[in-house]
Amino acid sequence: MKNNVETDQEEKKELAESLVKNKDGLEGMEANVYRSRGSRYDPTHVAIRFRSGRISVPYWGWMSSDGLGVLWRLDGNLNAQQYKVLLENVMLPSVRMIHPDDDEIIFQQDNHRVHTCGEVMRWFSERPYIRLIEWPPCSPDLNVLENEWSEVKKTVNTMINTIPRRPTTKDALWNIIEDAWDRVSSRRQYLRRLIASIPRRMQETDRDRQRQTDRQTETDRQRQTDRDRQTDRQTDRQTDRQTDRQTDRQIDR
Repeated sequence: MKNNVETDQEEKKELAESLVKNKDGLEGMEANVYRSRGSRYDPTHVAIRFRSGRISVPYWGWMSSDGLGVLWRLDGNLNAQQYKVLLENVMLPSVRMIHPDDDEIIFQQDNHRVHTCGEVMRWFSERPYIRLIEWPPCSPDLNVLENEWSEVKKTVNTMINTIPRRPTTKDALWNIIEDAWDRVSSRRQYLRRLIASIPRRMQETDRDRQRQTDRQTETDRQRQTDRDRQTDRQTDRQTDRQTDRQTDRQIDR
């Protein structure tokens, strides 16, 4: 009896090992795995899963012709209510602090649905001293803040690669992001070049739009020409058929 039990356990172990080895072919299938007592955590019975350990921290910030403004850490995804609180309690006080002599605030934002929803647009309309710039859709190449975000991310990656251990908490990552923001903010010449590039970006955008308009006009003209030619061919065929019918009638007579 003892020999039979041992043989049974060996067979079950061999079956379990074979199932582990062929687990790639068993995806999507249900299977019963047999193992001997006390071998639950044996390496042959454990499927190893790797996690990236990636963490992220959402944040919001602004910049002006004088450089970077305030960077603010967000709590989760930004919604309309949070954005209004952010504009009222972070953007306005910080802009007034850095630009105390400006009576008017010229504000630019992209066309994200949170930025352009009715609730947020009413907030802007109730503050006439904020002039909101109308921004064309799908135009991240016009927004110099995109370049600034990219530079902050590059600085963050560089800083992370120089420390012995990657940040494992959001607070640790946020400290690095704040440091990177300050470092980019100190690069005045780079930020001035970004601001100075806005007229050139707008001119290039106008030229691109004109080229697209010209191409569309040429395409429409070519399509109209093709339609006219097709109409002419149809008219010619109808005329030929009518002529043939008249000729046949004359021959019959």
